[in-house]
Amino acid sequence: MLSGHDGDEVGVPVAVISGLPGAGKTTLALQVAHKARSEFPDGQLWVHLEGATDHPRDPGEVLGELVRALGVQGSVIPMSTPERADKHGLATALYWRAVCDWNLGAYADARQSAEQAIHLARSISDRQTELLALRIRAIALANLPGQREEAVASAEQARALATGLGHATLEHEILHSTAYVYNLTGRHEVVLQLRRDGLALERDLGVQAQPDWLCLLGDAYHGLGRYSEAAESLRSALPFYRDRFMRRHHALCLLKMGYAYQAMGDYQAAISHLGEAWTSSASCS
Repeated sequence: MLSGHDGDEVGVPVAVISGLPGAGKTTLALQVAHKARSEFPDGQLWVHLEGATDHPRDPGEVLGELVRALGVQGSVIPMSTPERADKHGLATALYWRAVCDWNLGAYADARQSAEQAIHLARSISDRQTELLALRIRAIALANLPGQREEAVASAEQARALATGLGHATLEHEILHSTAYVYNLTGRHEVVLQLRRDGLALERDLGVQAQPDWLCLLGDAYHGLGRYSEAAESLRSALPFYRDRFMRRHHALCLLKMGYAYQAMGDYQAAISHLGEAWTSSASCS
């Protein structure tokens, strides 16, 4: 192995020892390594792969061990499988904590938890958790004062990541969340364009229009002063919520319809729908 070794050459000789278990392969390799120490002044590395056992070592863990032996520290060292699993579990937990905070209206807390989840997910290239956390971060930011531009940027990051993953169902879900953020930030024309994109995805997925999309359209039309179209979109969502006993959504939809009719000057219809909204919301308690 050493006879053809020239210190001026870039290449490194490689030797492979084969044989039956117990034949002395490891002993021979160690003896040769000790005798050849002077030929490798920068150091020698030894690692047991445990390949003949029922539980061979994880390559990422071994690589990390070798790099640490060379004196490298920090995040550049590849993680072992257990380390990745721990970070994935923590990132997932932080994401769900952000979801809970958002549902409770604690938007600042939701943003913080989502950002921690994003950081962890990126460190292990967990794109799906990163994507979902970006979505919650965008929604939380959109509900915080002075954070509209950052909210839109986070939503668009999530949308771009979803498109890159090529998962149509996930892309459709993120598109809806992006439209929600644009509505909250007053960019209603963009919502109408996103809805057109959503229709194309729904055709590819073979699904019908979701009532949440219809409500988003109602909000966008209302923001644009197109009140009759707002009322029509909201009316289309009502049967879905009613038939599935989603009373809070049903009540909110009726409330928005009442405001749309009020803006159109149809006060009788407005009072009727606002009264229905009150009745529906009272049944929730």
